[in-house]
Amino acid sequence: MQDVAQTYKSRCVADSIDDKELPQFTRHLLTMLLNPKQAKRVQVESTHRLQKSPRAPAGAFHDVLLSFLSTIDKMVVMTALNNRSPYQFEGMQLTFLQDLCRATLTWRRSVRQVTETLRAAGVKYCWRSSMLTVTKGASTFRLMSPDDSSSFLGKLGLDAPGSNYPTP
Repeated sequence: MQDVAQTYKSRCVADSIDDKELPQFTRHLLTMLLNPKQAKRVQVESTHRLQKSPRAPAGAFHDVLLSFLSTIDKMVVMTALNNRSPYQFEGMQLTFLQDLCRATLTWRRSVRQVTETLRAAGVKYCWRSSMLTVTKGASTFRLMSPDDSSSFLGKLGLDAPGSNYPTP
């Protein structure tokens, strides 16, 4: 099983692209997305189509999983895609998603109230590894535990919506 830190999902790749053509399609996508020098450096270990979820709507495409050789390669692609999803490519409207493990999803659900508060206040945040990160001015604030939610929001000058944050 591949490390989720090195994988990335692409949604809406047409099923007309054969599985054998996926690596070539991915390489072409990367050359269009990145500058030529970066595109040559980024190494994709494997590309394969995932099974459809039983809950997927009729006519939905299969997700395509891109497995990069290193986490750095994945970060280069993620940075290039920042604020560009969905991405128009060869008549397809591609959406890119991080491939997250169950523990990460549970952690993110446990701090949902914090992210909702940040969004309501117009504060931009990002997920770095297993923490929520906000950069404000020259300072960086990190939330590493749901128990620290109130103090995290307080440091940003925001009021916590409630003092009872769920724990994972």
